[in-house]
Amino acid sequence: MKDENCENGCRRPDNENGGEGRRVRCCHSEPEASGARGGGECRCHAGKERGDSGGKGGGHCCCHSGKKGGAGCCSSGGGGDPRHGLKLWISAAAVALSFLAGEYPESLPLYPLTDPAWVAVILCAAPIFRAAGRSFFIERKITSPLLVSLAMAGAFALQIADFLGLEHGAGHGHGSYIFVAAEIAFLMSLGEWLEERTVRKSRMGIESLAKLLPKTATVKTGGREEEIPAGEIRKGQTVCVKAHSIFPVDARIESGSTSADESSITGESVPVEKSAGDLVYAGTANLTGYVEAVAVKDAGDSEMSKLARLVEEAAGKKAPISRAADRWAAWVIPSAIAAAVVVFFLSHALLGTSWIESAIRGVTILVVFCPCAFVLATPTAIAAGLGNAAKRGILVKSGGALETLAGITKAFFDKTGTLTEARMRVETFETSGGFEREEIASLAGGAEMRSEHPIGRAIFEFAAGIAPAKAPDSTNSLVGVGVEAVFGDRKVSLEKPSPGSAAAEKFKGAGLTAVAMKIDGADAAVFGISDTPRQTAKAAVEELGRMGIECAIISGDNRAAAEKIAGAVSIPKVYAPVLPAQKLEIISAAQREGRKVCMIGDGVNDAPALAQADSSIAVASLKNDIAIESAQISIAGSDLTAIPHAVDLSRATMRTIKANIIFSISLNLTSVVLAFFGIINPVVGALIHNASSVCVVANSARLLGRKPSGGA
Repeated sequence: MKDENCENGCRRPDNENGGEGRRVRCCHSEPEASGARGGGECRCHAGKERGDSGGKGGGHCCCHSGKKGGAGCCSSGGGGDPRHGLKLWISAAAVALSFLAGEYPESLPLYPLTDPAWVAVILCAAPIFRAAGRSFFIERKITSPLLVSLAMAGAFALQIADFLGLEHGAGHGHGSYIFVAAEIAFLMSLGEWLEERTVRKSRMGIESLAKLLPKTATVKTGGREEEIPAGEIRKGQTVCVKAHSIFPVDARIESGSTSADESSITGESVPVEKSAGDLVYAGTANLTGYVEAVAVKDAGDSEMSKLARLVEEAAGKKAPISRAADRWAAWVIPSAIAAAVVVFFLSHALLGTSWIESAIRGVTILVVFCPCAFVLATPTAIAAGLGNAAKRGILVKSGGALETLAGITKAFFDKTGTLTEARMRVETFETSGGFEREEIASLAGGAEMRSEHPIGRAIFEFAAGIAPAKAPDSTNSLVGVGVEAVFGDRKVSLEKPSPGSAAAEKFKGAGLTAVAMKIDGADAAVFGISDTPRQTAKAAVEELGRMGIECAIISGDNRAAAEKIAGAVSIPKVYAPVLPAQKLEIISAAQREGRKVCMIGDGVNDAPALAQADSSIAVASLKNDIAIESAQISIAGSDLTAIPHAVDLSRATMRTIKANIIFSISLNLTSVVLAFFGIINPVVGALIHNASSVCVVANSARLLGRKPSGGA
């Protein structure tokens, strides 16, 4: 049973008007009703202080369970309710019939009591009056529904005056003021529906990700297969996945092999071959073979769930420009009421109009001064920008991050794993001290066989092609240096060569990373290792250059290796080799010069630099949690052209917001002047007011379809 204080399945918090991202307690007692097992919270999204079909201010509420990823939609605003559309169609027909009836009022008995516009008033105006009453009398706030309600109340008062013979259509041009109230209410509801439709479209990318996950999964326990809800899979359970089905959880293949379509996570369109030991991601497709895999995370912690949660949280975080607009809008509504009163008296005192005509002008002021278009200017553009980014695998943590990215003038790239594939390979291999090639390969492969470092893996894979790896008795990782291994009474080390040594200088000149191998302290071999630039790196850097953004590499690798990659991707400036602390100083120096800096890295070694920069982007970030935490923006895949698209999208979003604000303010002020002189009446005022809201929403909606190479 629901609590009497619940709204749309949510309990209203005390002293709170329910903004975006607000969290309140779930009111449902039945788990199946709320989707929250064992309790949780109800988070309301995209709420607006406008009169909607339910008088609740639009948006929707979703109940989130205490478990990660557990969320179920328990309500929706009018934009998602099919009855809202039916209401609009009926109201539109009523308004149209009322318009015709106003031309031939004698055709209806007892007109205007029989005016068809009453239907639209009941369907559309009643929720606005309820919202206004709740905000004013319960929440003690002056909101947009209150302003619109006063305008409609004024229209009703004018209709009474007309009925009593005190007014005869002065400045109105229609037989019924009920038509005026109905037209205002209908257009307000239509504008709200269009707004909600835009926000809903911006969320489709997130919702489509959730739909990719299967509802059930087959798990194997003690040799017996059982089908369970996919959301109940826990780390360590074995899942059975048939060909042409979807992986329900992030897992490591235990047996079998297949091809996996990982485009939903990484953006990579080419299927990836998977076999025992390989990692597969929830929401990706198993294309060819039956596999059994062990879950490496709970279902709610999968990469797909992280992606959806990240964008969900972004929708609840306002950009600075949005907060500034909200503060300004808070003053507009009281100012509009004051302006209506002033116009009422001044038009009578200075222009000599009748009290009725002055009242008409005051009502018109209330209609045109309502700041709905201004209030919509920022959130609709931010929502559309975030939605476009999410569809392309660009995960923006907040509207503020989108705003900051728009202003960057300099971009620092990490080299390894960002500009390069992080799949290093041994380019050259030289032995010394009389050691045999096969012996070196066997010992080097053994020393690096458990390494997860890209250089270590490169040496292991190269050595395995020459001789089988010999298992060491023990290994010891030397942080920032290399690795040591013991084989019986022999001690082997692979590490950076001494600065200035012949081997170091030789490979440095060739742009390679040198790794020296020693056996019992004697020089045994040197490996020259290279990295490969990402295929999209050069195109991304060149596009950023065309945007006026200066690019540079900031790397801990040797300068020659960094310059080799810089030349391949057309980056003119290189800072190398640098330590993490030096990266911070380089970024700070650029900021002191007045530059707005963006740091682009892999989110692990670059975490301090990502935090220091004005804007930060982590590439291929869904494969590690640190990237999600440290970067403001995350690129789900490895396509670096997503970076200039993110910058272009952020700039287009800011341009759209500014254009929306300028348009709405200019139109409001112009309409106020026209209303003061009686050039426009409440009907025309309502058309102008709602046309401005529709124009703002439509302008923001253009961002949803913006292509990577498209113009604004």
